[in-house]
Amino acid sequence: MDGSLQMIRVPGALSQRTQRFKFARLWVELSGILEILDTSPRPEGGRGRPAVHPPYDARGMLICLMELGLSRAPLTYAAMQEALFFTYSDAEMEMLGMGTLRQHPNYELFASGLTFQHDADDKTKVTVKYASPRARRVWASENERLRRAFERALEPINDNVMCRAEDDDINGNSRRYKNSVIEAERRRQGVLPQTAIRDKAMNRLILGSVYALNAQAYPDLDPTDVHSGILADHVHDYAIDETDYVTAQSATTSVKPDKFHARAELAAPSPKSRLYIWSEKIGLTILCTVSRPNRPRVPTLTVAGALGKPKPANPASVKTILEFLKSSGFRTKPRGRAHQFLVGDMAYPDSRGYAELMSKMRFSQVMKYPTRRRRIHPLRTSEAAILAEKQMKSLKAFPVAAHLANGCVVCPGVSKAALEGLSPGVPTPAEGTERTLKATDLGMPQYRPAELQQHAEDSAWIEPFEMNSHGRAQVGPLLGSGRPRNDAPDAPVVHRQTFKCPAVDEKVRCPHVPESMDRHELPRVPSPPPADDLPPTCQQTYTTLVFSRREFKQLQPLRAGTWEHSDMYESARARNEWFNSVLKSPSGAGLHPRRIEATKNAFLTIAIAITVGTANHHVMTAWTNEVLANDGVTPREPHEKKQASRRRQLATAKQKKAAA
Repeated sequence: MDGSLQMIRVPGALSQRTQRFKFARLWVELSGILEILDTSPRPEGGRGRPAVHPPYDARGMLICLMELGLSRAPLTYAAMQEALFFTYSDAEMEMLGMGTLRQHPNYELFASGLTFQHDADDKTKVTVKYASPRARRVWASENERLRRAFERALEPINDNVMCRAEDDDINGNSRRYKNSVIEAERRRQGVLPQTAIRDKAMNRLILGSVYALNAQAYPDLDPTDVHSGILADHVHDYAIDETDYVTAQSATTSVKPDKFHARAELAAPSPKSRLYIWSEKIGLTILCTVSRPNRPRVPTLTVAGALGKPKPANPASVKTILEFLKSSGFRTKPRGRAHQFLVGDMAYPDSRGYAELMSKMRFSQVMKYPTRRRRIHPLRTSEAAILAEKQMKSLKAFPVAAHLANGCVVCPGVSKAALEGLSPGVPTPAEGTERTLKATDLGMPQYRPAELQQHAEDSAWIEPFEMNSHGRAQVGPLLGSGRPRNDAPDAPVVHRQTFKCPAVDEKVRCPHVPESMDRHELPRVPSPPPADDLPPTCQQTYTTLVFSRREFKQLQPLRAGTWEHSDMYESARARNEWFNSVLKSPSGAGLHPRRIEATKNAFLTIAIAITVGTANHHVMTAWTNEVLANDGVTPREPHEKKQASRRRQLATAKQKKAAA
């Protein structure tokens, strides 16, 4: 698109229940959650006795829970029960498909025997006063009937297991599930298919909220074609992060020794468990859309998520999200040498299997290294790795073919000492320095002229010697030429990628490529290898290099320490953390302790997915208002102003140095 969004419409205001119902109905329809629940296999059970009271409808209960989530009300069975019997009008109950629910024989008792008192500051605090003990018993019985009806509707995604709990520990902490017992029971009871369906249902709900927002913004477009609507400028760059949701353990899930019971198995003890016995955490991993610093902005929407144990960079959650992104058709794979970036915090590159998964899914990771991480590694060729395997030698015994420096592969004509002498990273803003600023630079980071100029010189010097990749990184068996013997052992699995000589690529001059020496405007290789001991990269145009697992984790298309890398990483991480703040803020989606009832995994999954969709609605509303305030033109990333300010500061530093 050309940046003009004159046809866009602001999403409906969540302060009006009519607008919340309208969005919730659209959300349920576009998510396909009812189709998943209807077509998925259910456990066999008895028919039971005929229904006596008016039935609950699965679609109506989902819309009711969504309406509560959009209004930041508690996502509990008690809140649903109050809304269905007292809050909603008769017309709204008909819309939910439960118009006969208030023909309950005890409805008059409910109307006259119950009084609700809501806390003005905290919506999660509701006090119910009963006129008689019978009113309390009947209301509790109806709550249990609602619970059973909703759990029956969510049976295809209920992957809770019935297993034993361990005794109290010596510190007096409440009893917790043993992970080994849970996993054994999951395999024995055969609930693994339900887990896959639960993950799919959660992601369909999250993606359905994006489709619903697109339908509201562009009514004339196909709701599922978001890349022609609200995400028209998106180039499939994403940021991934995990946040911990602290949930409250319900009083109805007390643990007794040697008794079987069901509870929220996704939760794990939090650091405050010793102070508050109810405090537990659930790891919520989300995937957000982000934009590049030199492109128009896109709304930071979550398109997929996964629940799991609260641990940094949960590899199972990352795999679940990326596999859904692939199967849903939401993402278009890159073509040619194009990159689609996936940005995560420093915990993700160190996660086992993360780099291999990025390669398999054809994502290019952008990462930030820890301060003390070794950043320069010698690389060898795949032929050397084959010989090392046959001769049972160490790969270090073979000549160095190139260097891996700050995530990029550099020509062997650049010595390791020269690489170590370069600037380790981008300059840090100077604090407390006095200088005259232009009006255009007010509020922008200011850098010391010497550091800024040195970084620019180092970046300009090393850039031509970076070897361009030919094809994408691959993980597979290391095979030599010819057909292996039938009794040959399995080939070792290696990480490899093919790179092109920079002299052949017309980026530098090298004496080992005679035709390049006539290009006097190009920089010369500073330390060309001797002619009698040339590495393989100097003898051929394309060379396949092998990486150890540690080296492969550091491989990325944007060299760390450049402004391009820093802007992409910082921009994506800032957008991701901002979405987390909207998700947990009381004025946003309001995902905070005690808001969601800690029951079975199915209810928790649906409730958290609804909360994420609510955060998407708040983000889209804020972004649309910003677009309309900008005369219908998509705003640009703030990093463009920072780039322009750095260029002006660098030009000023060069002028002062030349004048001196």
